[in-house]
Amino acid sequence: MKPLSPIKIRPAQTQDTPFIQALSGVFDPYGPYKEMLPQWFLSGVARTLVAVINDKPAGYVMLGLNQKRRDSLREAELLAIAVAPQHCHCGVGHCLMQAVISMAEESGVDIMILHTGIHNLHAQALFEKHGFSPLGIKNGFYQEGQSALMMHKEIFQSLNVATGQDDP
Repeated sequence: MKPLSPIKIRPAQTQDTPFIQALSGVFDPYGPYKEMLPQWFLSGVARTLVAVINDKPAGYVMLGLNQKRRDSLREAELLAIAVAPQHCHCGVGHCLMQAVISMAEESGVDIMILHTGIHNLHAQALFEKHGFSPLGIKNGFYQEGQSALMMHKEIFQSLNVATGQDDP
């Protein structure tokens, strides 16, 4: 189902903090993310984008850019993505994923990683649709003891630019 108004993506603003905090409650089963995610946004640990429909926030996504490189590749982590219940199944998650991948590409990221609950099949399907592949299970990853599926996506554009190779 498509929303009647277009979905716009913009950088999060300080006044989005209550929305981010409230929506972060969807992660309550995994730990105190309702407190942590707004702190990550406000402290600059995460670059945060907000989806807006009719000038009202509909969802958000957070990207953490790791300063260190692993195997000479720049890595970023998709820290969180959440869509307000009334906007689920209308393309908000898809738009947020496209935007965060573009942000990673523009930031020179080579590899994106993420962790999601092993039973969160809806999220896994969204991530796979956007080119993420499973890497393995991390047992007891979350503070509440649940295991997570680690996924990754290679950002080929930045890999080709970094190595000077032509596209395959």
